[in-house]
Amino acid sequence: MKTVDLINKRFGKLTVIEKTNQREGGSIVWKCICDCGNEVFVSSRKLTSGNTQSCGCIRKSNTGVAPVDLTGKRFGRLKVVSMTSKRSSKSVVWKCICDCGNICEVSSISLTQGNTLSCGCLKEDVSKYNQVRVISSSLSNHKRSNNSSGITGVCFDRSSNKWLATIGFNGKDYYLCRSENKDHAIQMRLKAEDEILKPFLLEFMENDNFPSHCDEILKKRIKDLRNKIRDK
Repeated sequence: MKTVDLINKRFGKLTVIEKTNQREGGSIVWKCICDCGNEVFVSSRKLTSGNTQSCGCIRKSNTGVAPVDLTGKRFGRLKVVSMTSKRSSKSVVWKCICDCGNICEVSSISLTQGNTLSCGCLKEDVSKYNQVRVISSSLSNHKRSNNSSGITGVCFDRSSNKWLATIGFNGKDYYLCRSENKDHAIQMRLKAEDEILKPFLLEFMENDNFPSHCDEILKKRIKDLRNKIRDK
C-alpha cells in the first residue's frame, strides 16, 4: 500500500515537516512543528483522525473547556501572537508583541483581567510623565511664600550668609550660585529655568525621553550660564 505523503500538511496547529523511520502500531511517525514553536512526533493515524492537533498546548482545562484562542487580539499595548506550551497557575501563557516592539509572555488571566497591558513600558512612561509633572510644578510661575526669597530654588544660606540658588532635575539638585546679591541669585535661577530646564522638558515631549547623558549636559549648560551672567 502506497504511503500518503503528509509533509507540509497541517493538522490543527501542527505542520508536518519530516517523515521518520519510527512506527507506532504499524503507523508512520512524522516530525511536526506546532504553531507555538515546539517540535513533536505524531503517527499518521493520530494526525489524520484528529486525535492530535498540537504539541499539547491545546490541552483542555480541568473544566473540560478548551482555552479561548486569544491570537490576534489586543490588550492595551499588547497584541497576542501565539499560544505557548507554558502555564501560569493553570492559565495559558501567550506570546505577545508590545507596541514598543518588545516581545513578552503573559497569562490569559493577566491579559483578560487587564492586569498586564504592556511589556512594562507603560509603567515607565507613566513614571516619566510624573517626573515631567513634578519638574514643571517646580518652575517659578509665581511668587512663593514658603521660602526666604519668594522664588523656588532660591534661599538664604545662613552658613555662608549668602543667597543660594539651585535647580532640581531627575531627583537631583544642581548648584547654580551663592551670592551676597539676592537679585543675582534670583536671576540665575530664572535664567536656568528658561534656558536649561524648560528646553529639557520640550526635548522630552518631542522625543518621549530624556537624554541618557542629561547629567553631563545640565552641568555643561549651568557652567555656560554662569559664565554668561558673569560676563554681563
